[in-house]
Amino acid sequence: MSMKNKELALARNEEIAVLTVKDVAERLNVSLGTVYALVSKGELKAFRIGVGRGTLRIAEDSVGDYLEENEVTPVDWPKTGSLVAKHLGL
Repeated sequence: MSMKNKELALARNEEIAVLTVKDVAERLNVSLGTVYALVSKGELKAFRIGVGRGTLRIAEDSVGDYLEENEVTPVDWPKTGSLVAKHLGL
């Protein structure tokens, strides 16, 4: 969901599913530090709720967007079934 769509949803009092850093870490099977790093680098969109430092929250759609943007394509492995480490000269 784009930011404009999120703003429209809020204006219509529609619920937007939000997750904690812990929720996101568990869903992606990564550490809390990894989630904080992704947010810090701007790779995963998040927002703060509250005063002062606030509480960090991540829209569920932002997690989906991050996964779509970072999808990898299958690698063509050697047909022999063994991996060759060319950079090691093997």
